[in-house]
Amino acid sequence: MKNFRTTLNLTSVLAVILSLTTFSVANGNSKKDTAYPKTSAKNYSVIAQNLSQKLKSELAENNLSVKLKTVEESQVTNREIVVKGEAVCILPTENTQLPLQFEAILNKSNNLLEDVKYVFVESNYAPSASEDVLMKEIMKQISKDYKTSQITIAIDGFESTKLNENQKSVKGLGEVRVGDLVWKKITFDVVMDADNRASKVDYKIE
Repeated sequence: MKNFRTTLNLTSVLAVILSLTTFSVANGNSKKDTAYPKTSAKNYSVIAQNLSQKLKSELAENNLSVKLKTVEESQVTNREIVVKGEAVCILPTENTQLPLQFEAILNKSNNLLEDVKYVFVESNYAPSASEDVLMKEIMKQISKDYKTSQITIAIDGFESTKLNENQKSVKGLGEVRVGDLVWKKITFDVVMDADNRASKVDYKIE
């Protein structure tokens, strides 16, 4: 049984406050804190805004902000700029900062963001990819069954068992609060496919 406790909220989208005054930029083999030129700062603000919106949706957490730490234009073509770097996802209610790495593609002709991807850097606070997906799949099913997006879930532990080459069973327990109801115990049995999506989500709220 893997023991951890991570709490996620599934609520409506709120505005994200971004702190983007200074960044640490890769420059040759050294890095230093510097203020970006106005044009670059605008582009990087777009990256931070889209990254924060993506995190809010995928982590089901409204009250978060994103701060870019290092930014480097790793590849430049006639059409696009590939920007890579490091950032932190700030969760003020939990007094937590989750370090992550990101990669974004900017269109040179219109300065619009075409795509942004991220991956959490392992830390004591960041959930692993499998834990994160598991929690979102359970919340998605509860939201569908109860017809509400006001869900808070805290998973205390789980264990995985391989069913076949393409599926695994994940069983565990935790606590859940739906809407304004009190916290209740929850047990779950989720079948995850090879593409990290749930093909079956069974749970019992006690």
